[in-house]
Amino acid sequence: QLEKATNKKDIPRMQEFMRALVALGQSEHPMVKKAEKTAKMRKEEETAARKNRIHDTLKMIREGMRERNLQLLTHAQTKVFELGLEADETVKSASVLREDLESEVDIVAKLKVVCDSIKLSQNTADGLEENDLRNLETAISEAEARAKGIKDTVDK
Repeated sequence: QLEKATNKKDIPRMQEFMRALVALGQSEHPMVKKAEKTAKMRKEEETAARKNRIHDTLKMIREGMRERNLQLLTHAQTKVFELGLEADETVKSASVLREDLESEVDIVAKLKVVCDSIKLSQNTADGLEENDLRNLETAISEAEARAKGIKDTVDK
């Protein structure tokens, strides 16, 4: 059974059978040695694969930051949580940038809604009203404040 588990690289089953053989005084049995070697190799493979995933994720984050790519940063954020990289300084910086980009997207969406509303209003019998302009002024003020906040953050 140990041989079958070893051939399948079924680590939990291998460990179970190895413990049983060791308990019977067979710690030097060739199958125990082979299973130990297989388990060690499997662990090394998993460690190398994790290192590669971390490297690829950090590379994705750096690219997303360089390109200011919200979609890429959001995708990388999922991988960050899977890998437990929340404390990494690059990840922290990327999170701040991602939040800024999300805010920019929200502001652009608000401006688009106000502009679309103005387009519709100008084609009505009443035309543009003071409220339409007030909404535009508010959206522009929010965008300016946001832009100033981003500039202040960059300058620090």
